[in-house]
Amino acid sequence: MRLYGQTFTAEIRERIRTAVSAEDGLSRSALSRRVCDWLGWHDGAGKPKEVSSRKALVELERRGLIDLPAARCPAPRAREAVVLEPSAGPVFSGSAAAWRARRTAARRVTRHAPEI
Repeated sequence: MRLYGQTFTAEIRERIRTAVSAEDGLSRSALSRRVCDWLGWHDGAGKPKEVSSRKALVELERRGLIDLPAARCPAPRAREAVVLEPSAGPVFSGSAAAWRARRTAARRVTRHAPEI
């Protein structure tokens, strides 16, 4: 089975099951680092691709192919949506063209102002 660019053979899945059942305090993070070592799963800098490994382990559990240790921390919840209230009115008055003209004129004045 191929997940996140790696092939999880029956042998690797059995190795994961053995590690989980043999060690009571094994965390999901520690397991994902081991899986990275077993598969030679590293990024260009040589660091283990732990996030991809954890995602693959969760997917294997979701499919019923392995049982993972219990998560120590609950999964992060999505933030609540912020409802924006309509503004009281425009910040400037007049047309956008008039605003641009005032802004351009102000820039010219500040660029060519004599030094005191």
